[in-house]
Amino acid sequence: MNNAVKHIQPKDAFEKITNGDALLLDIREWEEFEIFAYDVEPQLVLPLSELNMRFHEIPRDREVIIACNSGSRSFQLAQYLTGQEYRNVVNLLGGIQEWLDLNLPVKWDNLIPEEKKKSA
Repeated sequence: MNNAVKHIQPKDAFEKITNGDALLLDIREWEEFEIFAYDVEPQLVLPLSELNMRFHEIPRDREVIIACNSGSRSFQLAQYLTGQEYRNVVNLLGGIQEWLDLNLPVKWDNLIPEEKKKSA
């Protein structure tokens, strides 16, 4: 059994997500998300600090591209999920920093109401 983490370049990820072939899983914390965010759908924002409470929200039946700020935390989560029998997880290389460098779409100033953060 091969538990190696798969990786994807931002442009390829953008194409897969916008075509509906994959879900973007943004694991950055709310404070990071509020500054700027990936502007693609479908997308699930699940800060790493909420993983224990919301683990069940990560789908097993479709490709999930895990993203963070630089690709480091997403790689660690991809390793973990691969070990938990997730077979469709992929790490976004370079995170949102590389995404920005390539002028892929982002949203700025995504202020999240406190009550939404608490209910998430």
